[in-house]
Formats: sequence, structure tokens, C-alpha cells
Amino acid sequence: MADTVMGRFDLFDLLLLVLLPVAAIIALRAGLPLFGIAYALFSAIALLLYWHDKRRAVRGGRRVPEATLQTVALLGGWPGAWIAQQLLRHKSRKAAFRAVFVACALLNVAGIAWLSGQLGGH
Repeated sequence: MADTVMGRFDLFDLLLLVLLPVAAIIALRAGLPLFGIAYALFSAIALLLYWHDKRRAVRGGRRVPEATLQTVALLGGWPGAWIAQQLLRHKSRKAAFRAVFVACALLNVAGIAWLSGQLGGH
């Protein structure tokens, strides 16, 4: 697609941009501020992990396992991970990684939608 100031922008990015407000709406409708706190916490962890992994990649050190990055995304850190991918230009071109990453984000949003219904959301 088109290049942006932050890097490449593709179909995965478009899907994630759509998921952001969907996740926010689900959390707000559920009336559970814990969702917002969890997203902020795991997003901050994701940003730090991506920064650390990028730094290690440049310096030739021991890397953060991709499974760890994907797990943090699945737990709610996908917004921060996506921002890190764009800002750091890290893990933003590896198609197989990005496909799993988007699947983690979709599963996370589906999970909070289900959980919000179970906890009394409308």
C-alpha cells in the first residue's frame, strides 16, 4: 500500500486501526475500567520488549523470543506492540510474524467481547 511517516502501511495496519476503536468500545460498553488498565500495562510492556529486542538485534545480543512478543500481544499489549513496530521499524515486515500478531489481536478483542458479555456488559 502506501508508505507513511512511521513506515510501511499495509492491510495488517488497516485491520489493526479498525480493531483499536472496536476494543475501546467493547471495554467502555462493558463498564470495566480494568480492560483499559490492562491494555495500557501490556502495551507499555510490549513497547519495552520491542525496544529491547530491537536494541539486541542491532548489537547482536540475545533476542526476545517471538513467542514472548506474541503472548504479550494476546494478553492486550497489541496496541503498544503495533506502535512499537511502526516507530522502531521492528518486526514490521516479517509477514509470518505479522500474520500471527494480527491473529493475536483479533483473538484478544474477541476474548474481551466474550468476557465483557460474561461480566454483565451489554
